[in-house]
Amino acid sequence: MLIAEVVSDRDGDVFTIPPSASLETASKLLGKNRIGVLVVCDRWGKLVGILSERDVVRALSERGLPVMSESVESAMTRKVETCSPLDEVEDVVGRMNRHGFRHMPVVEVGEVVTVVSIRDLSKVLVENRARDCGTSQAWNPLRWRMPVMIAR
Repeated sequence: MLIAEVVSDRDGDVFTIPPSASLETASKLLGKNRIGVLVVCDRWGKLVGILSERDVVRALSERGLPVMSESVESAMTRKVETCSPLDEVEDVVGRMNRHGFRHMPVVEVGEVVTVVSIRDLSKVLVENRARDCGTSQAWNPLRWRMPVMIAR
């Protein structure tokens, strides 16, 4: 299955922020929109980084509350892995797992068209596996949690 098939129903909204914006502004944007990542673009719209919730938390833990007045550029990830709509889902999941990140911008003709998450891709893989096995189990993230072991 291709990434294009996973994102075909999206409206194309990509949440972006300039590198000069404050981490406070970025945090508010993340929280207000209930998203885990912002694409950082320069004034020409070129991808220059990505800022995740983890990046913000890491900056806070290392430098304290005053970091919120610092720029997005001070905490963003600069080496951004991207994928194409024509990439296979399994390949993208493998890259995300190898590098330890949960979000990846989808780039087409040099422009970020959307962002996929490991959750988006896991859902598709589980549904495809269920279909291939002839079961009708729909994606339910609660079903896939590890059981809690209680010591007696």
